[in-house]
Amino acid sequence: MALEFGLARSGDDAALRDLLRRTGMPGEIELAFLRERSFFVAARAGNRETQTIVCRDLEAGELVGLGERGIRAAYVDGEPAALGYLSNLRGAVEWRKGLGLARGYEYLRALHGDGRVRFYVTTILEDNAEAIALLTSGRARLPRYEHVGTLITYLLPIHRRLRARSTAAEPVRAGGLADAVACLDVWNRRHQFAPVYTHEDLAAASGLLPDFTLDDLYVVREGGRIRGTLGVWDQSGYKQTVVSSYSRRLARVRRLYNAYAAVRGIPGLPAAGSQLRLLHGAFLSANDDDDATVEALVDRALVDWSGRGFSYLVLALAEGHPLSETLSRHAARRLASRVYAVYWPDEGVPAFDRERPLHLEVATL
Repeated sequence: MALEFGLARSGDDAALRDLLRRTGMPGEIELAFLRERSFFVAARAGNRETQTIVCRDLEAGELVGLGERGIRAAYVDGEPAALGYLSNLRGAVEWRKGLGLARGYEYLRALHGDGRVRFYVTTILEDNAEAIALLTSGRARLPRYEHVGTLITYLLPIHRRLRARSTAAEPVRAGGLADAVACLDVWNRRHQFAPVYTHEDLAAASGLLPDFTLDDLYVVREGGRIRGTLGVWDQSGYKQTVVSSYSRRLARVRRLYNAYAAVRGIPGLPAAGSQLRLLHGAFLSANDDDDATVEALVDRALVDWSGRGFSYLVLALAEGHPLSETLSRHAARRLASRVYAVYWPDEGVPAFDRERPLHLEVATL
């Protein structure tokens, strides 16, 4: 294959979206992560800047691979920093037929030469054993992928309920945004790689959070002060998750599971080719990691969004986080992803506290 690497152009939008449709993420449930209506709108979410690297097959005249380099504002050891984020690697099977993957990473390193970040973080689903084995192999001049933690994504079913069990959570009121941002900032600062958000970000004035609205930010107050936050972010206008296929085992038991799910009142396993109707939870915080605060926020969000056609609210925490049990009580499914720090060893091993608790915003992964 005659391959050429470069940055995506605006005219590549349709070809990029088509490549995502054709390349699912393997596992017992193979998922395709789509970006309809616009690839580039989705690429903005969570990144101060995004560079989309594309691999072109010059003979066939088509895109055969892509990957993204994002520049984010995040906390590293409690201080705001520019952090690199690698995502959306697609087409690796085709690239491995030659030196395509190695050349793609050479191109990434050339971009890295701008010196804007010291290293990158990325996540890989644990079910994607092939990608983990390939990218952590260290061969073909790949950078080092250092496993620094595990992220557990919780799928919280959205039941049909008329009222919340607790009245503690409420939508943020006019004039309360500054207090909410301050609460969120204190919580994020304690967590490694957690995002840095500004007043302008949450007020939808910066473009960092496409389609998020303050109407969907919930808070818990105590003594007039905000002690917890949770946003519900409907990204269905530019991001979709589709079930491409099931493993043989799941395909055999799907009908039985769906009968069980109907009795339990939770979403079943949709037919292959169907879209999972997901909402993303974001901007989670709780003073002192208070269980009751998060319980009230989640409960209110699930009630307010019931009956709108969505199946799950998606939230994620690092494995072993003090608030994990709270989300586990609501979750119907859990997905584990490995979190990696990615760097070139000849530049030195990044110096950050590996013991500090991790937090990544799942809505922007």
